[in-house]
Amino acid sequence: MKQHGHGADVLEVMKRYGIENLLDYSSNVNIFLPSRTQELIQKVSAEAISQYPDIHYTELREKLSVKYGVDAKQIIVGNGSTELIFLIARSADRIGIINPTFGEYQRAAEIFGKEIVHFYYEDDFSLDIARMDLQDVDVLFVCNPNNPSGNTNSLLGLLDEAKATGTVLVVDETFMDFVETGEYSLMSQIGSYSNLIVVKAITKFYAMTGVRLGYAFGSREVIEALWMKKEPWSVNVFAEKLIDAIFDEEFEERSRSFFKEEILWMKTELERIPNVKIYPTQSNFFLIELPDNVLACEMKERMILHHHILIRDCSNYKGLSQNHIRVNIKTRKENGILIEALKKELSQW
Repeated sequence: MKQHGHGADVLEVMKRYGIENLLDYSSNVNIFLPSRTQELIQKVSAEAISQYPDIHYTELREKLSVKYGVDAKQIIVGNGSTELIFLIARSADRIGIINPTFGEYQRAAEIFGKEIVHFYYEDDFSLDIARMDLQDVDVLFVCNPNNPSGNTNSLLGLLDEAKATGTVLVVDETFMDFVETGEYSLMSQIGSYSNLIVVKAITKFYAMTGVRLGYAFGSREVIEALWMKKEPWSVNVFAEKLIDAIFDEEFEERSRSFFKEEILWMKTELERIPNVKIYPTQSNFFLIELPDNVLACEMKERMILHHHILIRDCSNYKGLSQNHIRVNIKTRKENGILIEALKKELSQW
């Protein structure tokens, strides 16, 4: 089976290399869980499992409405943010993508046979809007904070430019909850711009990747149009119940505080490694550019074989080189192990 090039292929790697334990630094998921997760799972009854979910997900959308302060009629839910990305891509003709970024935007466009217009970040992953011609672009996907760079951009100027050209701006804010302040989020603009869709999920920050619950916010007209094209019953009863886990302010504050501190420490330690470039991040992962003579694929294999650590080879991201890797942020002890392993391997090149 052809791989889609994501991280977290832990079981496959362990089987291939005959390794029983593997420290996963390829998956950019929060290391903490909301406190009520286990309790909420146990509340899913056998009776609930035997019934179809509410096809309109009324209660689920009402809870999201309370959490984010958006009218429930301006919310659509899906089987992870990926289903919604594919749904949006299916509804457009000419799709713009700002690279390097999450590969499912391009994959969705290709599967549905859409024309793709590629744009690129500057070398520091900032945006030069003057260089972006959005004429005839129906939908523009942008990830903010971006994956795999981890940085955020102010997108208000881009939103205005998209409005002027009749382009729907789709902002994937899957990692926005890791950011200490909400100043870069466009959630506050949902009621002001009819050409804006903001996508979120419980996948990364709330560490419930397997639950597969994503949600998108937009104008009533845009959301209603998406509902008309969406497959029914794609969100299961576990996701409906586990949505209550996002109402955990103590978890949110603890997570943001931890990652803020650990980003500073880890950045300092990583920058002590000679001849590597560390990109600034506001998320729970770092993008690293290795020396020119060190291929990401080779570093990944050495880290597996010599240290039982799995990192993300980023050479398949459009716009990145064969020397880019990504590592997520774990506990201080584990991060120390990762950094020492990187130092050891790079010292032998």
